[in-house]
Amino acid sequence: MSQFGNNKYENLKERALTYLGGKKCRRCGNDSLHLSAYDFHHHKGGKEANLSKMFTGGHRWLEIEKELNKCAILCSNCHREVHTYKEKIS
Repeated sequence: MSQFGNNKYENLKERALTYLGGKKCRRCGNDSLHLSAYDFHHHKGGKEANLSKMFTGGHRWLEIEKELNKCAILCSNCHREVHTYKEKIS
């Protein structure tokens, strides 16, 4: 089953997006995309865990928050461009 057919995954992703300020790309400002089009870009500290795997792996919310605190919300297009061009996100 796709991760987006899973209500638990969707609920946790929505909660995580809300925790970081809502569905809005920090780079381009797009806020009208489907939930699946937003990524968590690690830009502070080291990436210790994959958030998608944390959402499906039964991690406690406090563990998820710890990883979210290192992230910015980017749309999937901007996320790929940031990695391609090695841009910094503040």
